[in-house]
Formats: sequence, structure tokens, C-alpha cells
Amino acid sequence: MTTFSTGNPIVDFFYILFNGISEIPLFSSPITGILILSGVLIASRKAGIMMALSGLVGAGMAIILGADYKLVTFGLFGYNSILSGMAFWSGPFSKTKRATFWYSIFAAAATAVFWMAQTHIMGDFFVLGGNGTAIPGFTSSFIFTTWFLMLAAQRFGHDVGLKQVGQTYKMHHYGEDNVKLEVPEVSEPKFKWTILEFMKSTLKGVSQITFVENWKTGVFWVVGLTLSFELAPMLTGNPTHWWSNGYAGSSNPYYLAGLMALWGSGIGTAMSILLEDTHF
Repeated sequence: MTTFSTGNPIVDFFYILFNGISEIPLFSSPITGILILSGVLIASRKAGIMMALSGLVGAGMAIILGADYKLVTFGLFGYNSILSGMAFWSGPFSKTKRATFWYSIFAAAATAVFWMAQTHIMGDFFVLGGNGTAIPGFTSSFIFTTWFLMLAAQRFGHDVGLKQVGQTYKMHHYGEDNVKLEVPEVSEPKFKWTILEFMKSTLKGVSQITFVENWKTGVFWVVGLTLSFELAPMLTGNPTHWWSNGYAGSSNPYYLAGLMALWGSGIGTAMSILLEDTHF
């Protein structure tokens, strides 16, 4: 595994910040981290600031608790904390306010601790006799920590936007099977799909990985994913430069990551069109 620990505090800070961001798509590449953060800042400065801050909080918690410094500079303590912090700060189900800000910071710190525990469980408990294969947790520590904190938020005195209240509809029954809602239906003009709208929706799907909805952010994601893999090492012949990724190898077809992101989001968009869901 490539090491990003240099002994220079400024350079290490650079790696910790941008590798932590680039680990959201599960690899370490500072150039990808820079592009992803730039894309998020275009969509929302508040979201971009929280992205950087949450990653540093997670890394700081790891350093305070004595985690392996090489893992910190590699970015492994950043990405889950970033997702937790952004979920509460810029997610579609939360309110951007002071209480939410501090809850986001707490979530980022808590996620780093949970990641340590889960890495131990998934990495050690499944290695039978010391010769087995560890199972990576990926972003599951973000998911479980965020779920847990969302449940806790239901009892908060501060409304952080996570209290879901179901809407009650009054109904009139006609016959045995026909039911008509009292709430009047709002007629909306039928959305017309074009190739341009399809591409924008596909790029928005990529940008939603970090809880923002902006096709320009999706462009930065795709470009960052494409440039991170192989391109820089092939041009320089040295896979240890700061602009290369942590897993670069001569036979790794990782430069297809940007295409895979578009492909996956495009399939989801196409399925929504087929199912007549026009919420984009």
C-alpha cells in the first residue's frame, strides 16, 4: 500500500484532507479529492466547508486516540466522517442551523470511533486462524452511525429536521373499493425527457453521493474519478507522486471509474423513467 506520510506537517495535512475526501469512492487520490471538493463547493459553499471540516474532525479524532498515522494520511478516517457530517448538515432530511452544525461535528467524531471498531470486527473476527480474508466495511460505519444518531435526534429538544411526521389524509369512500382523497390534486405539466435532461439527471445522481444535487458537481466527480486512476502514473512513470492514487498498478483498469459512475447513475435514471418517476 502506498504511504502518504512524509513527516512534513503541511504536506501530511494536505494528504489527510484530500485523501479523506477521495476515499468516499473508496480509493486515495489527492487530485480526486480536490476535484470532488471543488464540485461540492460549486453546489453549496456550506456543504463544501462541512465536507472539509468533517474529514478533519474524523482524522483528528483518530490521531487523538492513537490510530496508525499512515492510515490517517491515507484518508481512511476521513470518508465515513465526511458522509455522516454532510448527511446531517446538507442532507435532504435535515435543517441547516446551529444545532445541526454541532450535531454534524459530533457525528463526524463518533463515526471515526465506530469505524475503528468495525474495522477490528470485519478485519479480525473473520480471519479464521489468521489465514482468512478480511471483509471490508466500506461506508457501512457511516450508515449505521448516522441511523443511530437519527433515532436519537427524535428525542432532541432542538428540531434538526429529522422528526418525520406522517401526513394524515381525510378520505371519502365511494362503494367498496374506490377511495378519493379530499386533498386536491395539483396538475403539473408533463415533463419531457431529452438527451440533455437525461445527462443532467445522470450527473445529478453522481453528485448525490455527497448529498448535493447539481449536475456540475457530477461533472467534477466524473472527471476526478477518471483522472485519479492510472492517467497520472502512466504519464509520470512514478505511482507515488501526490497526484496518483494509492492503489495504482500497471494492470489496474481503474481509469474506468468515471465511466462506471455514469453507467450506474444512468441505469438508475433510466429505471426511474421506465417507472414514470419524474422527480429530478
